[in-house]
Amino acid sequence: MALSGCFAALLAFCSPVRADAISDWIAIAADAAARGQGDSYERSRVMAAVSIAMFEAVSINEAGKGFRIEVSTHGPLGASSEAAAAAAAHYVLSQLFPAQRVSLSVDLVRSIEAIPDGEGKFVGEMVGTSVGKSVCALLAAER
Repeated sequence: MALSGCFAALLAFCSPVRADAISDWIAIAADAAARGQGDSYERSRVMAAVSIAMFEAVSINEAGKGFRIEVSTHGPLGASSEAAAAAAAHYVLSQLFPAQRVSLSVDLVRSIEAIPDGEGKFVGEMVGTSVGKSVCALLAAER
């Protein structure tokens, strides 16, 4: 219960992002975790990793707004925060649930297609993937 309050507080700092991108990927993460193997602790760990990855990706794109938990990637101005959040969540979930990579990639394509074209979309994806890699490295180091 305290963990969900923490997520809400973290995501509150991400106000410039449409709520849809964050909400969509929280739902995708919950579904992936439910289909994956593991107990409730492991599912909550998945949700935490995805939430942190999205939060960090958005924080980096918003040029210093919010907190930076443990990721030291820096993103260029003008990157799409929505693309970054989606790519970060996708990367983390793909690493945690390799058997679900195809469906997660379809979800990513849908998310990215909903974002207006432009350099910010591509750069946002790159930043999000980089943040996802950093979060996965933190997870691997903790095991």
